[in-house]
Amino acid sequence: QMVSGGWNVELSCSCVEIYNEQIRDLLSDKDDDNGKHDILHDKASGEAMISNVRWISVSCVDTATQALNLASTRRETACTSRNAQSSRSH
Repeated sequence: QMVSGGWNVELSCSCVEIYNEQIRDLLSDKDDDNGKHDILHDKASGEAMISNVRWISVSCVDTATQALNLASTRRETACTSRNAQSSRSH
């Protein structure tokens, strides 16, 4: 219905975490993530972006779910003195 109205929608996602004050790309291949990510601010639009992250094209719910599952497996977790299952990322 949107296509017939002249609409074209493209959706993509990225997923990062901040762990030990380092930005990590959770969708990149571990060997490909050079660890150099900067937060970039566009003053004109007010938008913030993170450099050098992998974006995945999302065409359906399954693709989005796969991306989230992949990111979830790559998160850093470690136990704390209060919680053995703690996620230490933000």
